[in-house]
Amino acid sequence: MSVPALDASTVIEPIRQLSDAGGAGVLCVITHVDGPSYRPLGAMMAVLEDGRRIGTLSSGCVEADIALHAAKALDLSTPYTVRYGKGSPFADIVLPCGGGLEIMLLPRPDVAVLNTLLSHHVARQACVLEVDQRSGTLCAVAQGATGWTGDVFSIAIDPEIRFLIFGKGPETATFAGLVQAAGYPNLVLSPDAETLDAVAAAGCTTRHLTHAHCPAGLGIDGRSAVVLFFHD
Repeated sequence: MSVPALDASTVIEPIRQLSDAGGAGVLCVITHVDGPSYRPLGAMMAVLEDGRRIGTLSSGCVEADIALHAAKALDLSTPYTVRYGKGSPFADIVLPCGGGLEIMLLPRPDVAVLNTLLSHHVARQACVLEVDQRSGTLCAVAQGATGWTGDVFSIAIDPEIRFLIFGKGPETATFAGLVQAAGYPNLVLSPDAETLDAVAAAGCTTRHLTHAHCPAGLGIDGRSAVVLFFHD
């Protein structure tokens, strides 16, 4: 089974937090979806050794129980899989969507591999995380699709969608505010100081346009959305 690549926003924060913690925690990955699911195949959550949870794999139904299993995985120092919903032995934990999830728990993931994934993220490069189900060994490779190949589960990770917003006036500021609130990386380019001040107050990154040409060095790629709000 293979599915489209995940947007990096789905997985990058759990990876970053585990890297910052020196790998002291558990990487939790959805490896099988049966029926409807709140999160897609390959989505990740981290549970740190101190109990902190980063990310979510459901609408809040299973995260506390995952944390308990993560503590067990740390004690055993070995990966294992837990199932919720359809076919699960945990009759008291119900998924409202009616589906089933299998989640692989990977204790103390290799920080070098996590850092490689983070480097690809910063460079806006696609990458693939491969996980050996038996050993828990991680490997970062350049190509592949999300899904199983024998005992290896792969998670393809695309760069985040980002927005380059050109324009001035309230439409520009409103749209940029929505993009920022939704958590997408963005850059607002405008010749108008009032517009730049408004979007900067919303937390957006800004650049002053000084001529009617696309500035160099924007790094526009296939995961960049370019939006124009100039009336002329």
